[in-house]
Amino acid sequence: MKKWFKFVALLALSAVPVLSDVLRVEAGGGVWMQTPKGTIAYQTSTDSGSSTNREDQTQRGYAWLYVKHPVPVLPNIRLEYCNISTDGDVTVTLGSLIPVTTSSTSSFDTNEYDAVLYYNLLDNTFWTTLDLGVDVKALDYRFDVAPTNDLIAYGGYSKSGTFVLPLVYARARVEIPGTGLGIEGLGSYISYQKSHVYDARIKADWTMTFVPGIQPGVEVGYRIQKITINVDDKAIDGDIDFSGLYVGAFLRF
Repeated sequence: MKKWFKFVALLALSAVPVLSDVLRVEAGGGVWMQTPKGTIAYQTSTDSGSSTNREDQTQRGYAWLYVKHPVPVLPNIRLEYCNISTDGDVTVTLGSLIPVTTSSTSSFDTNEYDAVLYYNLLDNTFWTTLDLGVDVKALDYRFDVAPTNDLIAYGGYSKSGTFVLPLVYARARVEIPGTGLGIEGLGSYISYQKSHVYDARIKADWTMTFVPGIQPGVEVGYRIQKITINVDDKAIDGDIDFSGLYVGAFLRF
């Protein structure tokens, strides 16, 4: 997955000198100051547990690249990456006939890769942009529960994997003429049976339009992500969200 993202990014950037008159590219990144909430439950044939996320703010990086071209039939593409992670406190239940409980700690870490294929419904028409498309989101996750050596010994638990979800994607943007300022909201969403995932953000940015050629800019916004999903028939049953401010910088080619 990482190699695929690198390949597409390099291909897009290598095309800029040749297609600079017809191709528009933006790339950026920054830090998301995320606060986790929610629970993660798991179950095996011998034990089960429920982890409550600690609501401690952490700083995680994000990056994005989008390529817009003039061919109306083909969709534009936006690539994104971010990381979400949290530690938790776990109540573990061992056995079924005579269950006993013990306590442990957990860690949850996910790398997210998004490939968004979208069309411009409005393209800076009266300083307004509106996009609609499909977000293919891949989540590369790992969940660990630490072993314990207290009065009740517990060997721990670990689960990792990757799953891919198709989400509906929408983006709206308004620019203030002559200032380089823009206000933007974008989000992705899917709901199926008892599972749903959404990723929404709103931001303000400033582009240094007075700089010729490659134009730098800065952005500040707020992002919230919700994941309610079941993996492998209750091997992991998660209901978590991450939210907080983010700040970053970008380049417009």
